[in-house]
Amino acid sequence: MRPLRISARRFWLSDRMLVALLAMLLLLIFAIPLVPFDRAGRIAIDLFFSLLLLSGIATLARSRLGLWLGAGVAAAALLVRLIDRLSPRIDLGRSDALLTGLTEATLTAVLLVQLFRPGRVTFYRVAGAVVVFLLFGHIFAEAYYLIESLSPGSFHFVSPAAGRSGLTGRLVYFSFATLSTVGYGDVTALHPLARSLAAIEALTGQLYPAILIARFVALAIQPAAPPPSPSGPRG
Repeated sequence: MRPLRISARRFWLSDRMLVALLAMLLLLIFAIPLVPFDRAGRIAIDLFFSLLLLSGIATLARSRLGLWLGAGVAAAALLVRLIDRLSPRIDLGRSDALLTGLTEATLTAVLLVQLFRPGRVTFYRVAGAVVVFLLFGHIFAEAYYLIESLSPGSFHFVSPAAGRSGLTGRLVYFSFATLSTVGYGDVTALHPLARSLAAIEALTGQLYPAILIARFVALAIQPAAPPPSPSGPRG
């Protein structure tokens, strides 16, 4: 019986991997914040997601420089997050947000290259497009947390956020409300930099689907390449 061998690159380029990453992002953004986990559970979730991002960057990066930069940032983000979880006396929230945002931005850039490359419109591209959209929201949420931690009062909340996890959840909520241009008004950006980022995120939420759909339509109507002509001798 031959052993089953699946390369990391083939696994990441498969539909199953994109669905797994999409499901993990949905859990991290919408489901997990609603469930109280203990420290061990949080560490397990952080470890799994960080390794998922790290493996994606290491597999999909096309250049050696991008590979080393992306892998280095992802590994540093994982180390900082583990220290932050294991040592409550040490507050590494800002470093965690910065490195996590950089890791997610690197994976987003890598996925965008894969999405807009020539080729057929497959389920991989569609799932990857949704993953990129969710990563946009999470990247901006990390940036908002950095602004609020450096300059408290940069955001106005109708009801006060309880603790660091509560603040993170509120900012994730604000980020996706801004990205989808819903804007309920219960969280408001007050700092000039926060307002600028919110405007950029709102524009991203409008322009990204339009550009993506235009690209997918262009790829779908593109005629297939003709088969190569035989090169045998002519009679």
